[in-house]
Amino acid sequence: MPPRRGRSRHSAEGSRALDIDKDVHRVDDVTRRIGEMELVLARFQRTNPPTFAATDGGAKAEAWLVQMEDLFDTLEYAPEKRLKLAVLQLRDDAQRWWRGTSRMLRGFQRTNPPTFAATDGGAKAEAWLVQMEDLFDTLEYAPEKRLKLAVLQLRDDAQRWWRGTSRMLRCIVLGICFRFEL
Repeated sequence: MPPRRGRSRHSAEGSRALDIDKDVHRVDDVTRRIGEMELVLARFQRTNPPTFAATDGGAKAEAWLVQMEDLFDTLEYAPEKRLKLAVLQLRDDAQRWWRGTSRMLRGFQRTNPPTFAATDGGAKAEAWLVQMEDLFDTLEYAPEKRLKLAVLQLRDDAQRWWRGTSRMLRCIVLGICFRFEL
């Protein structure tokens, strides 16, 4: 009788045992991560964190953000945990706003939009603007969304420049200025 080709019964059983072992390790890893998140969530909830509903208005939104940032700094949470926990504190219209915004952001990020750093220079700035405009035209984003999404793509000095410029624009448009006297 000719020798059999392929895997023997013992090697097939060994392969199945390895697959089962890998599955057990994956389940253990997921269980560990769920346990860690439950601990984080329990600790967070014990602090009685504030909630926010969009009907509360702009001044309350700013106060809520400050409270949440202070709380997260105290608890020393990493940025990815901060966002997840903050979203749990949104209510009503604020929660609906977040769902729409996060959906839009995920869609935008899937397009792999270009970034811009001020050190790239003027010619690259012009090319970046053209790329962003083409992307926004393709995605048919409204003008108010375009600016917010473009700002997310700024890096380093370009980001710092925008922060200063936007403060100055708010001052001019809204008349809200801060004066510092030395």
